[in-house]
Amino acid sequence: MTVTVSERPVPYENEQRDGATHDTQRSRRTPATGAATDGSSAHIPAAPEEQRHHLLEARQRIRAYMPWALVIAVCFIVLDFFQAKYVLPVRLDVLLATHATLVVAVAITLRLLQGIEPDERSLHRFSWQATALLAVPYAALCAAGGGMLAIYPFGLVFVFTGFALLGRPWRSMLAQTLAMVSAVPIAFAVGALFSPLLAAQWSDPRSIVTMILTLGATTAMGGTALYTGHLLWALRREIFESKRVGPYVLRKRIGWGGFGEVWTAWNSKLNREVALKFLRGRAESADGKQRFEREIKALRALSHRNVVQIFDGRTTGDGQRYFAMELLEGETLASLVHREGPLHPSRAVALIAQAARGLGSAHEARIVHRDVKPDNLFVCAGSDPTVKVLDFGIATMLADEDAERLTATGFLAGTPAWVCPEAIEGRPVSPASDVYSLCAVLYFALTRTPPFLVDGENGVLYSHLHVPPLPPSVRLSHPIPPALEAIVSRGLSKDPAERFSDGNALADALETCDLTGATEVPAGHPSRRRNGAAREELTSAQRPAAVAGRR
Repeated sequence: MTVTVSERPVPYENEQRDGATHDTQRSRRTPATGAATDGSSAHIPAAPEEQRHHLLEARQRIRAYMPWALVIAVCFIVLDFFQAKYVLPVRLDVLLATHATLVVAVAITLRLLQGIEPDERSLHRFSWQATALLAVPYAALCAAGGGMLAIYPFGLVFVFTGFALLGRPWRSMLAQTLAMVSAVPIAFAVGALFSPLLAAQWSDPRSIVTMILTLGATTAMGGTALYTGHLLWALRREIFESKRVGPYVLRKRIGWGGFGEVWTAWNSKLNREVALKFLRGRAESADGKQRFEREIKALRALSHRNVVQIFDGRTTGDGQRYFAMELLEGETLASLVHREGPLHPSRAVALIAQAARGLGSAHEARIVHRDVKPDNLFVCAGSDPTVKVLDFGIATMLADEDAERLTATGFLAGTPAWVCPEAIEGRPVSPASDVYSLCAVLYFALTRTPPFLVDGENGVLYSHLHVPPLPPSVRLSHPIPPALEAIVSRGLSKDPAERFSDGNALADALETCDLTGATEVPAGHPSRRRNGAAREELTSAQRPAAVAGRR
């Protein structure tokens, strides 16, 4: 199954069969540093990232509204003709000229909007630029369109709607709102010096009362816009605040499954983004909690550039278990190979050797991963890609009796396509078990297929136990350097004693491997097409043996 979450192509997906967790990390560029937390849910002052979150949304809302405001301003030219012909004795040419000026002002405002950044200073500057650009032509339009008896002042509702969509605290928009409201009577006063119609209106009680009522209505509209914008800002902040876990502010869920959820989160103390993994659903059982704690324990014991870094793991006041880890940018090896096809041998060796070093550091700490697969190897973006080993959820410490108990009830420790023979048979695992799985992943990187292409899980498990895999060059129908094929063959030995002893031994072999004659698989090769590999068949007599082989 593939989990797709985010605006961009999903760079991280971790798939485990039989109810395992599907974790996804969005594309991010985030430095790897640690964090400490008390695990509480206490209130923490708003962080700069929270402000940026609100301001980014405000910019998006106003960008969506402004093109409509421009269309509305153009369409209202129709009113000019009705005003001039049926309502008031005004000059149509002057009315059209002032209206055209307003349309130009709206267009300029829209253009300015395209370049603003989602920060407090930029939005504040934009709000004043918009006020200055719109207030003068709008007030002139009101004066030219009938003065105190015109209906144009009520068009301020469209300007105030834009102010409200900014979603800012009322104090930050009060001055701009007052400027827009007061611009209309000021224009009437100035216009009276040049227009006999406006001068006569200042001595007409009916016109003055109309202007006062209009001024009161527009002031009420401005106040409503202030309140609406402030309420929008407060509600968004409340929602943002409600997603706090200790020093973390949850932003978006990017992965979920039967055992957990993964969210991107902002650490307000360290001013950085992380991935938070929560214990959920079936993982709340006693065994699930111990597996969760074991993943935290395993990752905390490791500090290696090729292993995903964990920052902290806590339990909140309401019993919610979580841990924070670095948020990565890039994609899994599974995604990379499925997208590009078989990798050049030198590239495959470079990536798998890094993963082997990461596993080697775990093996030195007496940790066996037990679920090495392409979805758990993350290739970070960059000119010199770094591979990180992910998901130690079913990792075990050597001689960990509790781990043996947790996997003694028919639970297959691993994913069928990549699992080692001893795990299928229920025998003790060792660093050589991870070597088997990693060499199966190397086989996949070279051929775009796992070592065994048979239908059904039982057939795959039987093949791991009893069937030698085809050499990568035979499966691929393309030459692979003999030294590299020998490493793959040794790593996929059924007997753990015949494999490389641990991840570091495998890495040493890969880093000194002779890749003379290695070539790229041609673009038109069948392996580069989706579903290009043929399936392999087991006899009906072999299939029951696979069932017997699995506990």
